Amino acid sequence: MIVRPMQSWFRMLFVWNGSVLQSIIPQLIVIGILSSLAVLTHGVVFGEKIPLSTVPFTLFGLTLAIFLVFRNNASYARFTEARLLWGNLLFFAHADVADPVLSA
Repeated sequence: MIVRPMQSWFRMLFVWNGSVLQSIIPQLIVIGILSSLAVLTHGVVFGEKIPLSTVPFTLFGLTLAIFLVFRNNASYARFTEARLLWGNLLFFAHADVADPVLSA
């Protein structure tokens, strides 16, 4: 993990070393070009006007949000269970070491 000294939040936005931006910049450029083409054509393809509705985007966004919430809850439950098991393991390990020492 890269830990940087505290700087202003605005300066941290432009840190290039260790950033994930280096690996995703080609995908961002492609998406930017495709988005620009979609805006420039403004729903007209092959001379036909194609109406654009926000309903599919809304439904897809809602579905994706619910899916991500369930995944997040499941991963947090696994993390909590692992932390509980690790705590129990440490407790019993300390107890097994302390019993012979204290009883002597």
